[in-house]
Formats: sequence, C-alpha cells, structure tokens
Amino acid sequence: MNLFNKIFRPLAFGLHLIVLVCLYLKFGIKFTNESEKYISIAKSLTLDNFNTSLHYLWSYSTYILFLTVCLKLGLSVYFILFIQYCFCLVGFYFFYKFILSQDFFPEIFAKISLLIIMTCPIIIYWLLTFYTESFFLSLVVITTYLMFNAKTKKNFIVAGIFALLMMFCRPVGVFYVIGLVFVVLKLRLFKDAFAFLCGASIFVFTVVLFFLPLHFNDFALPIFQGSVICGFPSYPFYILAEGNYTLSQVYSHFLQVKDISTLLDLFFKKAVSFFTLTRPYYSVGHNIINSLYYVFLLGGLYSVFDHFKRKKERPFLSYFIAILTPSLLIVVLVYNEWSERFIVPLLPFFIVLTLLAISDLSKRNPSRKG
Repeated sequence: MNLFNKIFRPLAFGLHLIVLVCLYLKFGIKFTNESEKYISIAKSLTLDNFNTSLHYLWSYSTYILFLTVCLKLGLSVYFILFIQYCFCLVGFYFFYKFILSQDFFPEIFAKISLLIIMTCPIIIYWLLTFYTESFFLSLVVITTYLMFNAKTKKNFIVAGIFALLMMFCRPVGVFYVIGLVFVVLKLRLFKDAFAFLCGASIFVFTVVLFFLPLHFNDFALPIFQGSVICGFPSYPFYILAEGNYTLSQVYSHFLQVKDISTLLDLFFKKAVSFFTLTRPYYSVGHNIINSLYYVFLLGGLYSVFDHFKRKKERPFLSYFIAILTPSLLIVVLVYNEWSERFIVPLLPFFIVLTLLAISDLSKRNPSRKG
C-alpha cells in the first residue's frame, strides 16, 4: 500500500500519457464538424463581427468565448488545445479533491478512481478535439467541488461564477446547475422538499421542452425520421416540410404517420442508447475497450438502487440523480449523440459510485476483505 502511494503520481500520469499518445496516433486532432462551427464563429467574433448568427450555439457560449479570447491573443490552435489539456488536468485534480472532501471511502479508493478517469479513453479522446466535452467535464467537477464545499459567501460567489460558465458551455449544463442548487437547498434549507423540487422541475422542464423552437435540419427532421443515434434515421423516407417546429409539433406529425407503440419503441431504444458505450460503426477493438466501462455504469446504477433500498442520506446521490434524470430524458425525447457524448460528463460519477458500492460491500462483509 505504501509503495502504491509513493509511485501513484508518476504511475497515473505515465499511464495517462500512454493512452493520450495512443489515441493521438489513432485519431489525430479533430478539427472537423462541430469544431469547425466553434472555431469559425470565434474567428468571426475576433473581427468584431458581433452580428454573427449563433443559431442554437448560444448554449455553447462559454467555449466560444474561450476560443475567441485565445484567437484574439494570437494563439495558435495547437496552443489553445494545450490550454484545454491543462484545464482538464486541473479538472482531474478537483475530481480527486471532491472525492476526498466527501469522505466516500478510504484514500486508496480515491486514488484508484482518479487513475481510472485519467486513463479512460472515452474521456481522454475529447482532449484531442475542439469539441466542448473535456472543457465541460472540467467545469462540472470543479463547480461540483466548489458548491459542495462552499462555506462562506465568497465561496458561493466563486462557485456561482463557475456554475454560470458551466451552464453556457453545453446545453446540458443547465441540468448540472439545477442539480447543484437543489443539493444546496437540501443541505441548508429544505431537506424534506427535495423530492418535490426535483419532480416539479422535471415536469416544468418537460413542458417547456415540448414548446421550444427546434432547428429544422439538426433537430426537427431527425426526430421526425426516428433517429435513435444522431445521423442514423430509422425512417429516412419520411418527408417533413421545412419550417419552424416545436417538439410537440414534430411528435404530432410523427403520430400521424406512425402509431403510439412505434413511438414508445423509439423512446425505449433511445433510453438504451444513453447507457450504450459501443456503436455498430466502431471497430471491434474500439468496442471491446469501450465495453470494459459497462462495469462502472452497472456499478453506479447498483449503488443508487442500493442506497434507495437502505435509505442512506448522501447529498452526492441526490445530485447524481438530479443530473442523470434530465440527461436521460433529453435523450429519450430528442436522440443520442453519435459518440456517447451525453454520458461522458457523468462517467466520473459512475466510477465513484461503483467504488462506493465496492467499499460499502466490503464493510458489510468484513470477512471477505481482500
């Protein structure tokens, strides 16, 4: 054990670099698709072209602002990527600090958690892209640590600034902010009202979602064509007249050509896709590596159900449920991303919950330790 503690830092960072280099050799650096959108908008803003149309990309404003400032300073895209990488390392550090601050389990489990996240290719892959995933993941863990450990007014102000940045880094950021606010309210004010607040918010969120305008090509048409995974429509021959639609209107049109059982079947497939780390269009090796992390999804869900069963009071579990539920709901009502992007920011928490379950089981069965 002492030996592991001594070699932990070089071991963790060395393995992390090995995974990073392997992914770089395999995939290179990704400048295409959404990366192009973010970079082109940032370049336009550096020229003081504030009339640039963001469409639905306003919800990625934090990342676009970061790119704009970097480009305005004359930094190359490779140096910007290095800054993102350093920010992600800071996120790993706060992830470790958060685990220790919550006293979930012995320190050895905390180090194992950090080692797993630092070598997880599903997470590390995004360090080589100009997508928002690694940036958002860092904001999530830093904000979570700050909010859970805020004691003074100054602490809450700093946590609030990070929460605001997180909320506009990715659309799902709003779920994480709401989840953190609920946990703070539960800890400080309304312990008995937590379930009501969660239920009411999910209801309001669902109602609002059904009446929000959708970008036609990116959302309305794929939903109408039954996409479970973005870019893979189940019914590509369905024709939806181009125009402005809300989610309720899209589903109304869908039910005119298909029945409710087909819609429920699509909902089920989307829910399954949310927890699916493998894809039919990945290589065999890619799928084998990704499938290893199913153990953490299963372990995390087991931990949640176990704590419900034993009625244990842990604020972290309330927070996890508060962000997992709407994240799953948005996938069920819209569609999943092509590369497990909704599950990525939740994966560190699944890892913690899995090790928490192992720790709890070892305490219940002391004779089986080791």
